[in-house]
Amino acid sequence: METGKPQPFFALTAAVLLTGSLGSIHAFSIFIVPLESSYGASRESVSLVYSIALVSLTIAVLASHRIFRSFKPAKLLILIGLVAAGGLLLPLLIDSLLAVHAGYGLVFGFANGMGYAFALQLAARANPDRGATNIGAVTAVYALGALLFAQVSHGAVTGGGFRNAFALLAVTMLLVGSVGAFAAHRSNVSLAAEGRAEGPSGTPQRTGLVPLLWLGYGTSCLAGLMAIGHAAGILQAVGGSPAALTAAVVLIALGNAIGGFAAGFLADRFPVRRLLALFSLLSGGALLVTAVTADPTTTLVGLAIIGLAYGAIIALYPAVTVTYFGVDRMAQVYGRIFTAWGAAGLLGPWIAGFLYDKTASYGAACLLAAAAAAAATIVSLTLPKPVAVSTG
Repeated sequence: METGKPQPFFALTAAVLLTGSLGSIHAFSIFIVPLESSYGASRESVSLVYSIALVSLTIAVLASHRIFRSFKPAKLLILIGLVAAGGLLLPLLIDSLLAVHAGYGLVFGFANGMGYAFALQLAARANPDRGATNIGAVTAVYALGALLFAQVSHGAVTGGGFRNAFALLAVTMLLVGSVGAFAAHRSNVSLAAEGRAEGPSGTPQRTGLVPLLWLGYGTSCLAGLMAIGHAAGILQAVGGSPAALTAAVVLIALGNAIGGFAAGFLADRFPVRRLLALFSLLSGGALLVTAVTADPTTTLVGLAIIGLAYGAIIALYPAVTVTYFGVDRMAQVYGRIFTAWGAAGLLGPWIAGFLYDKTASYGAACLLAAAAAAAATIVSLTLPKPVAVSTG
């Protein structure tokens, strides 16, 4: 039973364990060739697994506030670990690509979104005075998890195929569920029933704010994901070496993590809406340079900056949600805003590929992404000054 004073160390431990392990979903590219070989499948059908996972993840974040009402943190963490492991083990029990679509895509994707939303809740509630710093940390660890599990999964695939890697990830999720449940129990953090977010005078936050935040998040993520989803291709198009292509992926992941840590630290000290404008502007500038340069080194630096800005933005939007609506309504409101990420994740990389096929260059895609970043900057600058909300 969660009683007593909240213990931030244990809450953050549970949150970091979750995001660090769940970040593995973004290392899916490791499995593309092994899945093609195992099932004689096309690249399109295998890539659909990741697309399904992103959609399922988005739905889970949207629905998370309803599920949070029914479980205490420790039980919820165990459930997330079990569901994630079950999804990963399904293709080992049923040998078909359809089982991979269902297990990895639908089930693991849903557990991933649920765990990500839950980790943000733990981070926000662990220490409200440092909520943005905590949120920045867990989003940064999510990015580092993708980088770590890309290496781990590659080794497992080399040693025994994709099933070996899926089994290893399933065991990891079971361990995270168990250890994380203990940490969540010791944290004394409770997912209180959500209330009405009000300002000091009892006036609700303005009703048009959620669509505005959705637009800002969607355009900023579209800008980042269009470039990040094709990072290696962008560098290859300007003559980057094979080593530089690998460096691009690593630098973007590291930039993503650094951006999350930096944004969280800054958001507890400066107005979040101004930081959103700053990082969107930084992303747009880097995209413009990337659009016009033909130099591999300049392109590599530009991609690293885009990764950093994207990492900052995905950390700042949960923080700004808390700022406007309070921690008690964070899961509900952020779930709605987060659907913009799902839309950007599906559209951004596809549009970039479409434009490349039409022009044999990534210049047009980067220019379009820069325009999206400019729109995100304008949205950020039009956000109202927040009023105090109850933190529950």
